[in-house]
Amino acid sequence: MMNRIELKQEAKGVVRTAAVSAYLFALLYLALTELLQGASVYVNGDVALYMQTYFPNVPIPSYLYPVALPTTVVTLVAVVCWLLRVLLQGGWVLYHLGVRRRCLTPPSSTASASSAS
Repeated sequence: MMNRIELKQEAKGVVRTAAVSAYLFALLYLALTELLQGASVYVNGDVALYMQTYFPNVPIPSYLYPVALPTTVVTLVAVVCWLLRVLLQGGWVLYHLGVRRRCLTPPSSTASASSAS
């Protein structure tokens, strides 16, 4: 059994030798997730409520007030955003499994593996 120091050094080596930087991938993942969440919140009309709850002293710009959209549009956007987040989570898991196994996974195989499940 390996001790903690050896495990830590191995983990650092795995992250350092990854084909795509884990930090860059995490940043991209978080940015896309926040963008999808923001689109969903905006279409649902919850932006003003969010701003009043978390930033009570900040004036709310007029373009953040709720937009009257049909229910089908709101539902469609919510479902599409949810499906895209699930796809991103699958890509996140496959990326980290590939980094851990030290194998290169082309984006096409990540997308096809996510859509197959």
